[in-house]
Amino acid sequence: MCCARSACPKTAFARRCASVCTPTPTRRRSRACARRSTKAWRCWIRSPTRYARRLPMRLDTANTLLDCIDHYAATQPTARAASFLADGDAQEETLEYGELRRRARALASVLRREGAADAPVLLLFHSGIEFLIGFFACLYAGTSAVPANVARNRHQYERLRLILEDAHSVAVVTTDELRATVLAGLNAEASGLRVLTERAADAADAAEATNAPRVGGDDVAFLQYTSGSTGHPKGVMVTHAQLLANLRAVRDSGPMAEYFCCGGWLPQFHDMGLIGMSLAPLALGGQVAFISPLHFLQRPLRWLRLIQRYKISISPAPNFALEMCAHIPRDQIPPDLDLSSLDGLYCGAEPVNAETVTRFVAAFAPYGLSADAVKPCYGLAEATLIVSGGATAPEHRVVHVERKALAQGRARPVEADAVDAQAVVCCGAVVAGHRLIVVDPETGARRADGEVGELWFAGPSVASGYWRNADASAATFGARSPDCDGAFLRTGDLGFMLGDRVHVTGRIKELIILRGRNYYPTDLEATIVAAALEREPRAVGAFAAAFALDESSGGGVAALLELPRGMPLTAVDRPAIVERVRTAMTQAHELTLKALVVVEQGGIPRTSSGKLQRRKCAQMYLRGEFAASNERDGSKRDASERATPEAAVTP
Repeated sequence: MCCARSACPKTAFARRCASVCTPTPTRRRSRACARRSTKAWRCWIRSPTRYARRLPMRLDTANTLLDCIDHYAATQPTARAASFLADGDAQEETLEYGELRRRARALASVLRREGAADAPVLLLFHSGIEFLIGFFACLYAGTSAVPANVARNRHQYERLRLILEDAHSVAVVTTDELRATVLAGLNAEASGLRVLTERAADAADAAEATNAPRVGGDDVAFLQYTSGSTGHPKGVMVTHAQLLANLRAVRDSGPMAEYFCCGGWLPQFHDMGLIGMSLAPLALGGQVAFISPLHFLQRPLRWLRLIQRYKISISPAPNFALEMCAHIPRDQIPPDLDLSSLDGLYCGAEPVNAETVTRFVAAFAPYGLSADAVKPCYGLAEATLIVSGGATAPEHRVVHVERKALAQGRARPVEADAVDAQAVVCCGAVVAGHRLIVVDPETGARRADGEVGELWFAGPSVASGYWRNADASAATFGARSPDCDGAFLRTGDLGFMLGDRVHVTGRIKELIILRGRNYYPTDLEATIVAAALEREPRAVGAFAAAFALDESSGGGVAALLELPRGMPLTAVDRPAIVERVRTAMTQAHELTLKALVVVEQGGIPRTSSGKLQRRKCAQMYLRGEFAASNERDGSKRDASERATPEAAVTP
């Protein structure tokens, strides 16, 4: 079997090869044509990425993503489009291309019949096949999809209500299991909000689906509401043309072959899970195989088993996923684990740590993982997804720079064993057909090679702006540099270029500036975790969040140290941890923390996509919320200590 438990693309590939051969007047193809098809297939097996560039793909000529879906539904209706392990292990749910189009078009008819297609439609799904049906139903209905996370408490429902109000949505598409909860949580009946499910589609809707409206490249395909890691969420408008441009950029960054299998566990409502994991393979007639984020977090080995089961060649994931897998005990890894199919593990969505990548590759090299499988990348929702990534020469994957010089805005390369060396991971080259420049954030003047500045991006993948927010759109999407023509997207990220290679150092809004020096939270956090774990071998998988305090609260820097799952506060020697961290911070950064608060797993606030919310950490810290949580563990402090949040655990 060519692809374990997956729809083998060989038949579809042979049909594709046959379609470019000279047709014969008979029903069967000529022997020469058959030989050409077989030879092409064998060539694809040996080198899929090389052969993928010999024939044009439907993605190259499509006007919308629906053109790709229609093409593959017609040419390979029974080929596997998606496979989902509902229990994370064995309970498989599948979706074929013909079924995907039929069900999505039928649900699209329901949206039009109910008058829901006149405004963006909110999608509320747990991970699964149903999300794909709902997303493509919106596109077939001629409206915009609004992927969002399923709410679990009143605060999250309030955020959903704000999204509904901002998008002017009149309908929500969800599952039968979630419908009652969504109705109650959003007070849908009182507000007149329609909550629809696929069950509402009937035979009449399936028949009427042939009258679906045509959408164009300039129509908005979906609104990607930002997760709000540094501010209030805003709806990024991504048109069909911008989506296709970024899908082509994703493909060419590999490059990725037609009919390839992609998979993972990322949330489908998040840009990396939606585009990088789900839509990229579907645009190329391939398969997406996935599990839910919860099942991954419960047992990271499930992700690796998924790769083996479906022979996944591309899998996107953030840095923390690699960290979790690298710490799986060796005796828990099955000896027959095989990761040799994995050509590209695209690591992004958060800063990539060089030591994490090294540990991950070393841990799984015995199981067939290639040394160059991990491919750090960089992107953001405002660019649709990818900005840079792909293969990088071994000597350029990590650059070591002088720490003090970097704090002053210069990337000065040094030897890896230098005392003041700091490793910065390369995020690949800028995707083809786009431009990335490094500028002074204040003046827009272009910075020289190796100088740190704000990253500005331009090209066909850049989104149209923020939904119904002209001022924010102009400020973010209309930046201009005196040294370059045209408008640029302000990413809000700091970094530098070395040749055509991109290196990201942090967020402007999270940059900590003390006494004229720049401190990147990710660098401080790496030092904190390393020092904390020095004598706590059980604390693998810990995280940290460093943040600045405003002058009204005395200024300085504080941090949270989050213990791994299953480790209570009483299991560690917190004063000893604080002392080690204090020493390490002074030696590595010449910085003294105002406070270090140790919290249990889940204590650091994150966005729905898992990003640290450092500004929220600072707000909670100043309100004394972390001090209160430390008191609840049984610590004894006097009244004066309890009055100030700094007293939680202060160096």
